[in-house]
Amino acid sequence: MFKKHLIKTLLVTSALVLSALPTPAQYSNHQWVRVTTDNDDNTYHVDKLVVGRGRYRRYWMAKLSSQSEGWEKMLYSIDCQTKQRRLRMKVYYDENDKITYSNTYGGDGELEKVTAQMPANLRVANLVCSMK
Repeated sequence: MFKKHLIKTLLVTSALVLSALPTPAQYSNHQWVRVTTDNDDNTYHVDKLVVGRGRYRRYWMAKLSSQSEGWEKMLYSIDCQTKQRRLRMKVYYDENDKITYSNTYGGDGELEKVTAQMPANLRVANLVCSMK
């Protein structure tokens, strides 16, 4: 019961924080880090203010697509021991940084194991799990 209330509180807080966050171009250097660029020229950034320590963590990841003018930001939770992550929230922005789509998945988001077949996501997971 407590865990369910905590998760609900975190999601509501995350939604409020999300609406106040600037675009990746405006992020200060002490919070966000560019992690990698994939084969399709998409760039991945991670918010260094990771929620949680130890085995289980939550983090924001921004993906700037080379194929479109917009970008997306996702909230994930990850089990650093098994490298399984769950998508908790996804927000799409247009070229004017206006939200065009937003969805909160909570505990029903896609669960996936981050593997070497996903090199950009594996770099992100390794960075998040190595933060102290």
